[in-house]
Amino acid sequence: MRFTLGPDLLAQLRRYRDEQRRQFPEWGGEEDELNAFLLHPGMGPLIYITVDGRILIDERTWNGDVLREADDDEAIESVVIGASMTGIDALLDLLPPPPPAAAPCPECAGTRWVSLIPGRHWASVCSTCHGRGWDPG
Repeated sequence: MRFTLGPDLLAQLRRYRDEQRRQFPEWGGEEDELNAFLLHPGMGPLIYITVDGRILIDERTWNGDVLREADDDEAIESVVIGASMTGIDALLDLLPPPPPAAAPCPECAGTRWVSLIPGRHWASVCSTCHGRGWDPG
């Protein structure tokens, strides 16, 4: 799955990247090599979105595996995670709209997130809709 990143979103991602580099000067080499923006810095694989709209999953620092392109469900999950991590809500505009007759996801009720522990603020992207917010049926 490829997303189309418009000029406004690219500008927001560049501002976010520049701020992260000021705070964490040791970061950034991979972003430059991949022509990408870091959406999630870890506690699992690193997640990037490239300028040409691909989502890359970098498992090399997590489990020694590979850098690979995300499948469609992973790409949608990654955009949802990226919007949360970066605060760039415009990333959510990249997600495909629901079909006309789609119902909200029964697991997350359309929020894209599920609580890991009831009553706590810890949440994960919904594994039923993969962050779409609608019932994939």
